[in-house]
Amino acid sequence: MRKKKVIGKFEIDPNYDHEEDVRKTIKEFRIYAYRKLEKIDSISDMKLQLVGMFSMIDSMAQERTNYPGGTNNCKVFCDFVLSLKSRYNYLGKVEPVTLFYHVEDQIGEKILIPGFPPEKEVSLDSLGKLDLRLVKDIIDSEKAIEILNYLALNKNHKFAEETAKQHRLINLIYRMRSKVTHEMTGLGQEAWHYSDYKIEEPYYCEIGRIYDSANDVISDEVCELSIPNRFIRNILVDCIEGYLSECSAQCRVPFENNTMTRKHRLSWYDK
Repeated sequence: MRKKKVIGKFEIDPNYDHEEDVRKTIKEFRIYAYRKLEKIDSISDMKLQLVGMFSMIDSMAQERTNYPGGTNNCKVFCDFVLSLKSRYNYLGKVEPVTLFYHVEDQIGEKILIPGFPPEKEVSLDSLGKLDLRLVKDIIDSEKAIEILNYLALNKNHKFAEETAKQHRLINLIYRMRSKVTHEMTGLGQEAWHYSDYKIEEPYYCEIGRIYDSANDVISDEVCELSIPNRFIRNILVDCIEGYLSECSAQCRVPFENNTMTRKHRLSWYDK
């Protein structure tokens, strides 16, 4: 066991000005954060850009909650972004397209016209053509409510509520964060080569697929959600400014919990 030695009594310097220290540290952190963002912007690989941006959001979110060991990191991330955002008021809403694909196999079929293939009781058809349409134009439709009502009636209310939470746009962004961090896969514009459109908010891509399944070659058409890097960057900037504004209002030093006494410095684990 390491030896601890008391080398003196801690006393606050009578000339110490906490408010001035907070202002100084906030200024320093803002400079530091935007320098980091400049470096991220210079990265040509869009997935590595995402890793850097999500890491910065995570660092602030974890600090704000005092680096809670064993806590739901998804909740920490989502609550942080939702509470500090200054734009994109639809982040907390349920996105219907990914929701539909998640539960599609659990939606029953009915035959509307004899002799024709059966159709799903709930489908995306009423949303019309989705290619290159913005998520914010779809997310306020009644489609998510229709799907969730079906699940509540044919499964149970708890299942519907849990599934709805998984498909809030902010939760999908957290899932994107986890995919790019752990699997180096993303949902940015790089995948679909739509950069010429300069789309800066989440949108849909209608794509055709051909793949093998149980010795059969399957062809289908699906609609995928794409989240541009610029959108995540805008969220990051919101988080930086929101977090520093909160620190200023509360007269709190940014990253005041990241001290020499943190457990991870000895064991790589906190608390």
